[in-house]
Amino acid sequence: MDYEILGKPLTEIEIGATGVRAIMQNVKTILGTWRGEVFLNRTFGINPEIIDAPINSVAASMIADVTLEIEKQEPRFKVTAITLEPSEAGDGRLIPKVVGHIREGVLL
Repeated sequence: MDYEILGKPLTEIEIGATGVRAIMQNVKTILGTWRGEVFLNRTFGINPEIIDAPINSVAASMIADVTLEIEKQEPRFKVTAITLEPSEAGDGRLIPKVVGHIREGVLL
């Protein structure tokens, strides 16, 4: 089964989430965190060097970075596609939309 996750900031955190909900929450946390923001884990998150870079030159590097970070930080989730969508605010931001599935053999 494929899941679609939009890279918007988390509005709620479910403490004690398990199974698929925990995996989806972890992926959303990765998408909503800039590298360097997490105390004692400064390598966690998306590379902030893409901020203010020209959209046409940043798309490929953002997709690659998001894919690698999700696979590194949440290995139970397999990314199958990422698209970048303009923010609804029209402010020039690109919001990653990640499509993927739970890897085979993962116990939920």
